[in-house]
Order: sequence, then structure tokens, then C-alpha cells
Amino acid sequence: MPLVPVKCTSCGGVLKVDQTSETAICSYCKTPFVIEKAINNYHVTNKITAGTVNISGFDEKAALTHARNLCKNKEFKQARNLLVKTIETCPTSGEAYLLMVMVDYGIDTQENLARHAVPLNKSKSFKYAMQYLDENGRKALENAEKTIRSRIEKEISALNAQHQNTWAPNTPQGARLLWLKAKRNKIAAAKEAEFKKIRSLGMATGFGLRVRLATTAVLFVVIFLLSALFSDAITLEILFLMIFVSVFLAVFLGIPAVLPVNEAIKNNLLSKVKRADDQTHQIAMEQHSLFNKKTQLEARIKALRKLIST
Repeated sequence: MPLVPVKCTSCGGVLKVDQTSETAICSYCKTPFVIEKAINNYHVTNKITAGTVNISGFDEKAALTHARNLCKNKEFKQARNLLVKTIETCPTSGEAYLLMVMVDYGIDTQENLARHAVPLNKSKSFKYAMQYLDENGRKALENAEKTIRSRIEKEISALNAQHQNTWAPNTPQGARLLWLKAKRNKIAAAKEAEFKKIRSLGMATGFGLRVRLATTAVLFVVIFLLSALFSDAITLEILFLMIFVSVFLAVFLGIPAVLPVNEAIKNNLLSKVKRADDQTHQIAMEQHSLFNKKTQLEARIKALRKLIST
């Protein structure tokens, strides 16, 4: 399979291909080309006859021009492949490193470098571009970097002012946050007070029942003592009647009378607790919404500061 040197019609890269094939793909820029045209392109450029091998004739200028066109068309993957080959062949090409910076950030033209949102020095190729570019190129890249950083610093200042004007204690939203916090604490204290009343009510109800049962027992004792002292005067019917009346007074009047009252008080206290829970939920929702806005603003400021930290 005879191999002949050809020159890519897009990037100018020199490579070897099978001359019996009709088409091939450039290993530099990944662009397909017609082999016959590429052979003619190589012969015209290098002024040699067919069959002569000379793979040292890499056309840096043509490769950089094609890389710029690829960036302009937003074909950054192909541009990167071409620039990698260019840098391998011409490791001191400042223009190649500059284009690699553009590829890293998806910038289509050099005019748009200063419009990028992130400082350019985050690219690994930035320092090599600054090292190998000529004076005008370095100055243009420095100005683009300064413009980006200046714009970020202005945005940070504006966001800081917005944060101060929005969330300081003397601002409406800042004061609202403080009021919501105080209101929530007040509701929590009131809720705890209601719970204490409910617990004390349960203790009082239990104590009242025990007192009434003890009173009933005392009444039985008194009845039996009276029956023993006045056994002649008190008949069996009168004794049973006295027992029935004491039990009726203690059980059917005393105990049922206190339970409905205590239950009503308890229900009233529980309704107050429920209202406190509803108010707490509403306040928590509003606090969450306000805190989200505040947190997003603070996170944006932090992210921007991190961008210009180095």
C-alpha cells in the first residue's frame, strides 16, 4: 500500500495517506478531504515531485487560520485537536496558546475575550500565551483579563450594596426577619405555657377524683358509726338510704360535674396550641422564603470573589 505525503486543504498539516484511496481525514483537524487535491496542495507548497516524502513542512499559519475559523463556527472540539497538533509541532506558538484559551472557554472570536464571564487566567494555556505572544498580543490579553476582573469587582460591589440595603436590620426585609424570629419565639413560649396548663389540669382532675373517692369512703365510715351508735333508732331501710344518698352525691354529682368542665378547658387549651402551630408554620414558610433569597445573594457574592481570588 503506497503512502504519499499530502497537505490538508483546511489546516495545512502534512501527513501520509494511501494514494489509492479517494478521501481521507486529517489527523490534525479531523477534516475530511479529497486525496488528489491534498497531493496537489502539497506539491504546490513544497515544489517537489510526486512520491517525495517531506513531513517537516507543517504550515503553522494555515493551521492557526483554520483553528480560528473552527472557533468562529463553534467547532471547539475539532479546533482543540488541531491546536494540540500545532503546539506539538510549534511549542512556542503564542497564537496557538491564545486560541487554546478561547477553546477552553468556548469563545468564538478574540474580540469576545473581554466579554467572557470568567477570568482567562484559569486556563492552563493562559500563562504560555502570555509567555510566547508578542508585545501587542500580551497587551491585548492583559487588557481583556483586566476588563473581566473589573466587571466582576463592580458586580460584587453592587451585590454587596444590595445585600446591605436589603438585609440590614434597619431595612424592611431585615426588620421583617428579626420580627418573625421574635414572633416565633413568643408563640413557642405561649405554646409551652398552654402545655403546662394542660398537664396541670390533668393532675388536678386526678387529684379531684381521688379526693371525692376518699370523701365517699369517709361518708361510709360515718354512716356505719352512726348506725352502730343509734342502732335502735336507725332501721335497715334508713341505713341503705343514707348509703345511697352519699354514693349519689359523690359519684353522680361530684365527679361528673368536674369532668366536663376540665374537658372543656382542655379542649380550649388544645385549640390554642393548634393555632400556635398554624402561626408557627406560616412564619417558618415566610422565613424560609426570605432566607433563600438572602442565601442565593450571598452565594453569588462568594462565587464571584472566588473567581478573582487568584
